[in-house]
Amino acid sequence: MLTFQLQAQVECDVLRNVQDLVEANYENGRPKHHLPSAYMPERQEGASIFFMVQYEDFVKMSGSDIQRIGRHRHIVVRRVPQEHHEWNHATLSQVGSLNRPRDMQGKWLTLT
Repeated sequence: MLTFQLQAQVECDVLRNVQDLVEANYENGRPKHHLPSAYMPERQEGASIFFMVQYEDFVKMSGSDIQRIGRHRHIVVRRVPQEHHEWNHATLSQVGSLNRPRDMQGKWLTLT
């Protein structure tokens, strides 16, 4: 039991260290991609490496603007419209074999 507790403590210390390193880059307690500068096409010194843009604005951007921004930053398009698809055996089988274990994220759903 002591070995398990020691391993758990080591893993908690590692995770705490990672969290501290991430938060060290926050500005005023916020990640840089939450700041207004992340939404500006021209990257400013010390700004986020992510350019945040709403779908409605992204589809209006020219190809050259997208290339110019993408040359130095990752582009994150928010609120992209999506068709709603029901998850059932048929749609899940499109991902792959239903007999193979899969790791998935999202809401819990029991297929019947």
